[in-house]
Amino acid sequence: MTAKPLKGDRSAWDSINYPEYHANDLENGTPIQHLPVNPAVGNIPRWDGSKWVNSVDTGGSSGSSGGDMYRATYDPDLDGKVETADHSDTSGSTPWAGVTGKPATYPPDSHTHDDRYYTETEQQTSGQSQLHWDNLTNKRSFKLDDMDAPDDNTDLNSGSGKHGLLPKLSGSATQYLNGQGGWSTPTGGSSGGDMYKAIYDPDLDNKVESADAADSVPWSGITSKPTTFTPSAHHLTHESSGSDAIKLDDLATPDDNTDLDASTTKHGLLKKLDGSTLHYLRGDGSWSTPASGSGGGSGRFDALYHADDEPLLTDYAWVNQGAATAGSLGGGIFLYGPEGSSVNYRVLVKSLPSTPWSVEIGMESYLYNVNYARAGICLRQSSNGRLVGWGLQNENNQLGIWQLISATQWQGGVAQDSFFPAGRRIWLKFYDNGTTRYYYWSLDGYNWIQYYSEGNTEWVTADQFGFIVGSEHGSLPAAAKYFHVRVY
Repeated sequence: MTAKPLKGDRSAWDSINYPEYHANDLENGTPIQHLPVNPAVGNIPRWDGSKWVNSVDTGGSSGSSGGDMYRATYDPDLDGKVETADHSDTSGSTPWAGVTGKPATYPPDSHTHDDRYYTETEQQTSGQSQLHWDNLTNKRSFKLDDMDAPDDNTDLNSGSGKHGLLPKLSGSATQYLNGQGGWSTPTGGSSGGDMYKAIYDPDLDNKVESADAADSVPWSGITSKPTTFTPSAHHLTHESSGSDAIKLDDLATPDDNTDLDASTTKHGLLKKLDGSTLHYLRGDGSWSTPASGSGGGSGRFDALYHADDEPLLTDYAWVNQGAATAGSLGGGIFLYGPEGSSVNYRVLVKSLPSTPWSVEIGMESYLYNVNYARAGICLRQSSNGRLVGWGLQNENNQLGIWQLISATQWQGGVAQDSFFPAGRRIWLKFYDNGTTRYYYWSLDGYNWIQYYSEGNTEWVTADQFGFIVGSEHGSLPAAAKYFHVRVY
């Protein structure tokens, strides 16, 4: 009979006769049960130090003991590596650098961009990472007068290097805006001088503002220049030099109103021009003719008046020339109308500007003291040929106004006076303010006397003015020399 193993001797379990041999071992006279109670399929007995208990084979070395980890739990595939560890089970406990074999790129899943997305080409302009203006919808036009009034400062004033706003008005009716952006009183020229302080020395400090040599000084010729230029405080967007600056000329045209006109209390826009070349913006915001300058002048603002505004024959076109002649003679136009026994006016015309306008002429008449000899200035409506004449008529030595259906057809006289200014030299003027037409005459071209007025569409809606002479005498001509003309 084979020796009976002691309790706890695991190798003895390899014998199929173990229950037969050892079922009734005694210890101190008490039977010892060597088999576990209620074994299950797959269980094997394990001595727990005091008795046999059911257990699962954990794959330790045959005949070894003392381990407290079992392959059935930690390494069921018996590859010598545990299946899991705390660092893998706990999120974030394994550092990224400790992961090997990571892919270099992670391709996205298959997808499409529908019409809710802009492509990069649609979204951007070249070199910019921003949404293109053309791709925005429901944009509204932004007008200058939609903006709030600017602060009371000079930041946006116009300068020699940039567009800008009109400076605040000075409040003085005798001051005018000069080219330096300041308000000053224009000064007239002096007798004998051919330079004007209003141009060369507007600040009246007896120093000219600029000279050719000063204008051409190179940057390298300027001494004591700073090495750096600290910029003024500024914002990054929607302001001058900002990353998204708005330029004044990018804004929409403002409405036709006075909301943004400059005043004595705020910056603003230049008010609408009044169409007259004789008018200038005064410091009180109105358009007017500047007052006289001082010092040896003629009593007028000399920079605006030129006594030598000689008419040029090439600027005018004939109406009913016939045998008449015109030529440049001694600083002007000499217009000669031959004798004739019927209505036959000889006319030189040119276009008028839009109202309001003024036309003044200076002339010397050469008329015989006979009926129907006339010379002067005229208005003409080119669409129907009608004329209005204004000037001298030697019939009873008169100033007069007359109407013509055409240059060869009389309509009638409008006004006449039974006096005649001494001498042949006289100045005549029309003024049309858009509603009323005025007739003036003068002996010196400075002091004007109103002679007549009427609606500006009476008989003619004029779009031309001109010089006119006429004679209805069978043997005596009519002529005049026109030495001065101004249209403004």
